Amino acid sequence: MSTASTGGWRPKDAEAIVSAMETKVSETLASEIPTDLTAEEAARLRQSLLDSLPREAAQDARRLCRLFANERERLAKAEEKRLSKEAHAEQCVERLSLHLRVQHLIMFSSCILLIVTGLPIKFHDAAVSRIVMSFFGGPSVTGLLHRIGAVGLTFIGLYHI
Repeated sequence: MSTASTGGWRPKDAEAIVSAMETKVSETLASEIPTDLTAEEAARLRQSLLDSLPREAAQDARRLCRLFANERERLAKAEEKRLSKEAHAEQCVERLSLHLRVQHLIMFSSCILLIVTGLPIKFHDAAVSRIVMSFFGGPSVTGLLHRIGAVGLTFIGLYHI
């Protein structure tokens, strides 16, 4: 198997990196090196730079390889999660359609309204009943709300049948 087919390192890659580094380092040195350096200081600076470049380049290469591997792993996990959700969605069955959910909402709302307004009407002498009736706006409004709940429950019951 050749290195090109496995995605391995090729000599042309190293040449391209060295060429890019030469250009970038030359530009940086032209703008950053102090002009008042002696020849000896400039030589020491140049040697320090040459000594540090391989180490820093290797660190950057390792860091970028880790970032690339982490990104590939993250993308693979995201794809696996998406496929898992799709498989789960295929197995799920919709229990109630929107139409039936609306019917049930009207039915239980009507039942709750009938209970909350009917008990105070039936037991009008109780202190709690007076509080509930005053909350709804008095006995006449409570009776009207009770009839509205009855009509809603009757309508939805007949419609459902």
